[in-house]
Amino acid sequence: MRGMKKLSAFLITAAILLTFAACSNTDDSDTVQNIDGTPAPILETVVSDLDDSETVEVGDERIGTTVKFGGYDWLVLDVQGDRMLIISVNILETRAYHAAGDSVTWEDSDIRAYLNGGFYDSFSESNKAKIAEVTNKTPDNHWFGTAGGADTGDRIFLLSLDEVVKYFGDSGQLDNRPSGATTIDDEYSAARTAYNTRGMPWWWWLRTPGSFESDAVGVDGGEDVEGIISVSGSYVSVDYGGVRPALWVVL
Repeated sequence: MRGMKKLSAFLITAAILLTFAACSNTDDSDTVQNIDGTPAPILETVVSDLDDSETVEVGDERIGTTVKFGGYDWLVLDVQGDRMLIISVNILETRAYHAAGDSVTWEDSDIRAYLNGGFYDSFSESNKAKIAEVTNKTPDNHWFGTAGGADTGDRIFLLSLDEVVKYFGDSGQLDNRPSGATTIDDEYSAARTAYNTRGMPWWWWLRTPGSFESDAVGVDGGEDVEGIISVSGSYVSVDYGGVRPALWVVL
């Protein structure tokens, strides 16, 4: 089992690196610029297109591959029967976890309402029919004990801290906190790195609460902190946190 987890983490890391290595050189209009003027990665290749009526084969070998669904590129994290768990390859937008800045759990957060409302409704009717409603558990924060709240029925959601460790690689730090640590910085940080719409590494929200009830955990992005998990989290009203939606799609 431990070997399979390492293999899955390796495949996901390789998929991310290969995906962002593909750049468009055919037309200057297709080239996105980073702030420093260097070309940003352009997604070109996906394994298969899940949109509308297409049916594809599923299996464990799909884990770590990239698919297209609803006009976005997604990374396959898990396959269970005829369902696969996917997360957006890129950060799709930035927004606050909960604009009021109050103590909040995932259940009552603005970002959950948005993902299961406006974002879900942006998909075609045929694609919405493929998005499974699942029951999500949000565990308490392992290091700070902050309550994760009630179980929720979601079609689209943010990953929890536990799920990020499960699917992107587990170095053991989550269950064995280094003395005084507030972050997880390990050999899987590269796999957790994500890019915003400008092609820059950026941080993204998880649904797990941080060190306080008004904080939420995130995966950091930017110089020297790419892919580091901030277990203590950020204030929920920060409106530039990245959004990487996740969902189970039925094939």
